[in-house]
Amino acid sequence: MRELQTDRLPLVFAGMQDKDLEGMLRALLPVVGSIVVTRASNRRSADPEQLGELAHRIAPETSVTVAASPAEALDIAWRTSPRIIVAGSIFLLGDVMKLAQQAVIPFEIGS
Repeated sequence: MRELQTDRLPLVFAGMQDKDLEGMLRALLPVVGSIVVTRASNRRSADPEQLGELAHRIAPETSVTVAASPAEALDIAWRTSPRIIVAGSIFLLGDVMKLAQQAVIPFEIGS
């Protein structure tokens, strides 16, 4: 991401409780502009409030917002940029793709 982008894009993030969430956030936060944490539609998904606290602890200078759902998280992120990053859990990506198929959100998958 450092090599491909010049702007620090907003990140929408959710992860599973049993994964290395701190490691993922430590890798992602230095290259994004802000983060919106949410919960993927999987019972193993980490609590967004706890993700927000973890993100703030890792990168206190980064704007952290907690969203109740992936749709809300996308809406918040898109208010700051027409391009966003969705990362963390494959379940979150599945949620985002379902929203796109339902035409709830306009999106394009790119690298």
